[in-house]
Amino acid sequence: MNLKNSILLMVLGNSLKNYSNNTAINTVIITSSLALGGAEKALFNLCNTQLKHQIYIINLSSEQFFSRKLNEIGIEVYNCKLSNIFNFMKEFIKIIYLIYKINPKNIQTWMYHADFLSIPLKIFFPFKKFYWGLRNGSMKLNKKTVFIVNILSIFSYFVPHKIISCANSTTSMHISKGYCKKKMLTINNGIDTNIYFKNTKLRDDFRKKFFLKDNDLIICMVARWHPQKDHITVFDSIKRLKKLLNLNFYLVLAGTGIDKSNNELIFELEKRKIIDNVMLMGEVDDIVTIYNAADINILCSTEGEGFPNVLAEAMSCGTPCISTNSGDAAKIIDKYGWLINEKNTLDLTNTILDEVQRSKNKNDVLINSNNSINHIKLNYSYKNMINKYCEAWNINPI
Repeated sequence: MNLKNSILLMVLGNSLKNYSNNTAINTVIITSSLALGGAEKALFNLCNTQLKHQIYIINLSSEQFFSRKLNEIGIEVYNCKLSNIFNFMKEFIKIIYLIYKINPKNIQTWMYHADFLSIPLKIFFPFKKFYWGLRNGSMKLNKKTVFIVNILSIFSYFVPHKIISCANSTTSMHISKGYCKKKMLTINNGIDTNIYFKNTKLRDDFRKKFFLKDNDLIICMVARWHPQKDHITVFDSIKRLKKLLNLNFYLVLAGTGIDKSNNELIFELEKRKIIDNVMLMGEVDDIVTIYNAADINILCSTEGEGFPNVLAEAMSCGTPCISTNSGDAAKIIDKYGWLINEKNTLDLTNTILDEVQRSKNKNDVLINSNNSINHIKLNYSYKNMINKYCEAWNINPI
């Protein structure tokens, strides 16, 4: 390291010393977050492929769930937290330094705040190709995000080379908000069917672990604790099902904030007297086990989704899904699951009852399960996602 770089590192801090100047890296990805969430998981899935030796990650938050997971698979991650103005300027200079040293062919930003950061970065790297990443499909945004989206819609005509959206619904929504239509490119999230596949052993192991019988009905819902995910409608439906179903059943919940330390969650369960029917799993890394253990998977989102990974993942395991018509849910489910109205407890309850009745025909269950798996393999394979990103970035997968 020369004297100029040593002085710069003294000013910027020791956190950049571990950066290895890997000439194989051709794409820097700047993401707003690496917490446990759908957009972050999609990024991890993209990186956890043959592309991983060509990617460097800059995370605009402190170390999070997927920061560690990316490190484990050999991808370097620089975590920074942009807070006050002094901290922002210091971290911004670090980001410029990293991009300068890596000298990537492409800079891919992931989610709104990272897209927004690309505007000043373009000043320093006018000849780099920037690609924006749209992951949000919700029309309901807070005032700060609305302001950012309005600014981005203007700069979408000047800064990015392409704007990559995860879903058709997300693409349409942002075009309606003024984004440059000719730069929009939809690349659906891909599912690794070598990870998400039907496995009866996982089903049996889960049920044995929690002392559940084979004929006990398990309904799963994988979603963080947030109003948009609408757990309340699901809880109201479970309360109704206690009176209508003549069998043992359990609602298995997983995601951020889904644990006993969440007082609001516990209050809602106790108020409806359904806590004995609910299993709180928290943040689960091995979510494929829950998909396989479940008889039904639910997505009850309101006010929009982008590409709901949980539907494609569960269907890849052969598990039937019930979902609100949110984001690209209808396209993913196709004719192999159920669509319901938002915030409609009766609709959800009746649909669960219909699925329970249908499941009595084992041959019908097997056919639908196999068709669901083939549907995901054909339309949402991770290989297809990789090829489309490589084509967009103009790189060759190793």
